[in-house]
Amino acid sequence: MNQATLYDDILLQIFDYIAAPTCDRDASGRRNLVDAALVCRSWTRPAQAVLYAGSILVNLDADRSSDFDWQRASMSILFVRTMCTCPHLRSAVRDITLRVPVDVDTFNDNNIEWLRMLPPDGLRKFRCLWYTAKVPFQPSLLSAPAVLTVHDVRLYCCHKIPTSSVLSLKSATCLDIEVYTLDAHLEHSQEIAFTFESGPPVNKLALNMLDYPGHCQCFAALAPGLRSFTTKGDWFTCNYLARPVGQAIARHGCEAKELILCVDWTARWRYAYHRVSFLCDYPFLDDLAMRRPKVEHLVAPPGSCTDVFFQHFPVKLKTLELVLQDEKPFPFERSLREALIRVRNERIPIAVEKIMFWSFFACTVDDDPYVLLRDICAASGITFCHKAQFDPLTSLVEKFFCCKVCCPEGSGTTT
Repeated sequence: MNQATLYDDILLQIFDYIAAPTCDRDASGRRNLVDAALVCRSWTRPAQAVLYAGSILVNLDADRSSDFDWQRASMSILFVRTMCTCPHLRSAVRDITLRVPVDVDTFNDNNIEWLRMLPPDGLRKFRCLWYTAKVPFQPSLLSAPAVLTVHDVRLYCCHKIPTSSVLSLKSATCLDIEVYTLDAHLEHSQEIAFTFESGPPVNKLALNMLDYPGHCQCFAALAPGLRSFTTKGDWFTCNYLARPVGQAIARHGCEAKELILCVDWTARWRYAYHRVSFLCDYPFLDDLAMRRPKVEHLVAPPGSCTDVFFQHFPVKLKTLELVLQDEKPFPFERSLREALIRVRNERIPIAVEKIMFWSFFACTVDDDPYVLLRDICAASGITFCHKAQFDPLTSLVEKFFCCKVCCPEGSGTTT
């Protein structure tokens, strides 16, 4: 074929070239081949859309040399070659996960050239799992046009990820960053000063504060638009982290409707030493409550609040989950009871619907340690649940102490 460029419908052009008539009697054969091409295209395009809409895993350690045996190629290599040779398929890609294994010791920027070929506004999800500690994270991964316009981003890395690269993701609305590195210290969080206007419109953010405290700056920059914020890791058990991270949450977390500040605690409960040390020594939620937050769902670690929090109980809080330390009961149960009684008697309009305690110790209905709190919740139309793990070597066993009645008229609570 002498034509310099090919259009998107390559199959149609090939059939058109093969069936080019040399005389009038060849015209019918040409027409049949062209019709066959159109039928093939009507079948393949829907199939391609379904094929590339799912999650695609690409390993960046694959050998793509010119003498590579393509017949034995992995799906990753075949996908990369397809993106390089079939421009019309690039817009069909919706979900990509890049994986860099632990044994990778070099990085070739040419290996992500195919990623830069993807058009903007096509990807819906982008994951980068940077498992190797031998090569620093490459910010060029986040500068591809398709990545800059993606809404759902997750970054996992054994190296520091430049905060400026994260904030360049101007279209990201759901952001999950996990950095696990041994050389992360508090002073790293002061490297660059960011303004609130510099961040993308993220409404769902997850950060592991324990292994990389520099995330405080990232949280501060993204806080104004957050709807949900989750912290990973037991950062509140570290003396040098509890106060600065807690202060950042109290200062910048007032606009978030969901604050999940304690996750995966059941794994820590398997060991007695961890259960004893599973405590925050800085009650940062007291400061948050006094700032009149908009939080509706709060999961709080042990030691994160005192009587002050319940004296300034957030009026928009619907679900309160408190993780307790070891076998000890909740030390501020009386303050919680008094707050609920005050709200009911003074007819203060608050939104609380459910209060949940998570603990390690076992209990039965006969020795329920929170019977008074349960009765007060029942009288106020609030669901109270206590979930306890009976044995550290077993899965979490739910033990409910739930009582839910209709809300008394004028109490301001809902069921």
